[in-house]
Amino acid sequence: MSPGIFTVERVLIILTVIGSLLMLLAKNPCRVNGWTGQNPYLMACYTDWVPLFGARGFAENPWAPFSAGAEFEYPVLMSAAASGVAALVPETAVNRALLYFDFNLVLVSVLWLVTVLCTARMAGRRPWDAAMVAIAPG
Repeated sequence: MSPGIFTVERVLIILTVIGSLLMLLAKNPCRVNGWTGQNPYLMACYTDWVPLFGARGFAENPWAPFSAGAEFEYPVLMSAAASGVAALVPETAVNRALLYFDFNLVLVSVLWLVTVLCTARMAGRRPWDAAMVAIAPG
């Protein structure tokens, strides 16, 4: 019997997109009201991306973690990804920190989708195990 258009990988893609949209929905109160004051804690929408954009110098220099004397508490590959995304944010944007958040959200969603598909293909005869990755809250 043919699964039609709903193959395992297509269903996993749909589940991952739903998970990404739920991730956006969870962070949306802060996207709308800002990440200032008690908002991130009361609305449970805290993220490191926005504070790091200003506090770690990404707003002034996208490659700040790689500058002489820079202190950045994340691994090198993560620093490179954060710098690459910061380099995409135009200096003329009205709310650069929000744009940085949005670009990171898209990048993480794409990486999440790749992880789900790789998990499904590595699972052998149990590709549905990747559904746990697709809908995982982390």
